[in-house]
Amino acid sequence: MKSKGISIAEILERWTSLFLEIAFPGNCLLCSRSLIFDSDRIVPLCLSCRHSIKSIEERIGDNERCRRCSKPLISEEHLCMKCRTREFAFLSNYSIFEYKSIRELLYLYKKKGNRRLASFFAERTAKAYKRKYASLPLIPVPTRKSEKRRRGWGHTEEIVKILNKKFGITVLTPLSRKEARAQKELGYEERLNNIKGKIVFSPVIKELPEKVILFDDVFTTGATVDECTRVLLEYGIKEISVLTLAMD
Repeated sequence: MKSKGISIAEILERWTSLFLEIAFPGNCLLCSRSLIFDSDRIVPLCLSCRHSIKSIEERIGDNERCRRCSKPLISEEHLCMKCRTREFAFLSNYSIFEYKSIRELLYLYKKKGNRRLASFFAERTAKAYKRKYASLPLIPVPTRKSEKRRRGWGHTEEIVKILNKKFGITVLTPLSRKEARAQKELGYEERLNNIKGKIVFSPVIKELPEKVILFDDVFTTGATVDECTRVLLEYGIKEISVLTLAMD
């Protein structure tokens, strides 16, 4: 993952911030327990709370899930009812958690700016990625520019930085996003229309791989990752699967 040069002041600020986080880790964001004695002080969650957050795979395994969207199945076989009548351009989505399991963490991360949670999300993403996808390059779904301006950083981009630097996962960033309404406010058809034409491919990569993994935070209707997939297919990538933190 290529990065632009940063100033000495920015480097010092990052190291100072990291030192303060390690030296004075504060309390767990979920139970308020002090983190001073925890072995991993960068993640703002105590070990007990971290272990209590179970993935879908840990709860029910991977066999009882829709093969296309990853939704846990109730009585259906192989495909959920929605995926039996809906086509996607990507092969399949794999969600690590059910949304309700990490709803509060995503709120604290995206809305309250608890940036340190990116380390927890990256850790769990890396575990699922290495089990499912071996060494395929990862492409993050780009964050809306207005969100980046409000927060000062992109929530998916922050996670993939850690995936690249700490876990050695290849990350490519050929996609950018034009401004549009937030998808969460819209229904399925509205989401399709809202995101159409808003994903832009930037030719920053000389040689594109044939297979890639798209990464996003939440899979709801699949409209955003489907539009990203269509753009990538137009530029010659042959096979795209999707990895998301949560299934809503």
